[in-house]
Amino acid sequence: MGKKDTEVVITSQEVDSLAVHQATGITTVSLPRGINCFPPVLLPYLEQFKRITLWLGDDLRAWEASKLFSRKLSIKRCSLIRPGDTQPSPLKAFSLGLNLNKLIKASLPASHKSIISFRQLRSDVFSQLENTEQVAGWGSFELGNVRLAKVMLTQFSLQRLEESLDQYDEWADRFEELPLYFMTFHGEQNIKSVIDTMKHAVYMYDINHVIIDNLQFMMGQEHLFSDKFAVQDYIVGAFRKFATENDCHVTLVIHPRKEDDDKELQTSSIFGSAKVGGESTPDLDNHSHLYLVHDILLRFLSGLL
Repeated sequence: MGKKDTEVVITSQEVDSLAVHQATGITTVSLPRGINCFPPVLLPYLEQFKRITLWLGDDLRAWEASKLFSRKLSIKRCSLIRPGDTQPSPLKAFSLGLNLNKLIKASLPASHKSIISFRQLRSDVFSQLENTEQVAGWGSFELGNVRLAKVMLTQFSLQRLEESLDQYDEWADRFEELPLYFMTFHGEQNIKSVIDTMKHAVYMYDINHVIIDNLQFMMGQEHLFSDKFAVQDYIVGAFRKFATENDCHVTLVIHPRKEDDDKELQTSSIFGSAKVGGESTPDLDNHSHLYLVHDILLRFLSGLL
C-alpha cells in the first residue's frame, strides 16, 4: 500500500474533492451533507487511513466544523487546513494555480503532544475524587493536570464533589464545554517548547489567554546566560513578544523571594528585577499584554473561587 493509499483528504463539496484528486492523486472523500453533518456511517470506511486531512472550505464555519469532525475521527491522525488568503478552498486554490500538495503537507496536526483537554482527564479526575484518602498528600505545590483539573472542577461546582459523586457527570459535562485546555508540561521546561505549544493552541483553538505557572520552572533550562537576572529578562521578553505577535494575553506566575513576616512584598522581591515587576502594568492601547502574578496572590484568589 503506497503513501497515497494511506491518506485521504475530506472536503465539503464534490468539486473540491475532484480538484484535490486531480492535482495530487490523493484519495478524496466529499461529505454528502457538507459541513452541516458528519454521517457516522462514514467512520468505518475511514478507519483504513493513517492520515486524514480536513479541507472543508474557506470560512469560519468550515474551520469550526473541521475541529469538530477531527474529534470524531481521532485527532491523532487528523490534520486541518485553516481558511485564509493563502489557503482558500480546494477548487479556488486549484484555479489560482497553487500547489495543493504543498498546502496539504503544510496542514496543521489537530493534536499536539503537549496539549490536552478536560475530556482526556475526566476519568482520572473522577478516580481521584472517588479515592480521596488514597491520593491525599503531595510532594509539591506545583500541580499535575489531573489534580489541577480536580481543583478547578471542584471550584466550578462550588461544592465538595467527593461527597456528591452522583453529580459528577452533570458538573463534568458543564465543565467540558468551557474553551479550556491544559499543557502537559510538568517540572523544568525549555521556553522554546512552551512557546511552540502556545502558538499551536492560539492557531488551532483560538486561545486568547495563556497562564504559565511558573517562571522558575523555565529558568533552570536556559543556559544562554549565567546571570539569573538576564535569564529572567530573556524569558519575560519571549513571552512579551508572543503576546504581541499572537494578540494573546499571557499571565506568568512568579514565586517571590522569601521575606520576613513583617515585611511587605516589593518589586525587588521578584529576584530584584524592576523590569519584571513593571510588566504587571499593561499598555491600555494594546490588545495583548503580559501580566505577572505572585503565586501568593494566585493562591489567595484560588481560595475565593
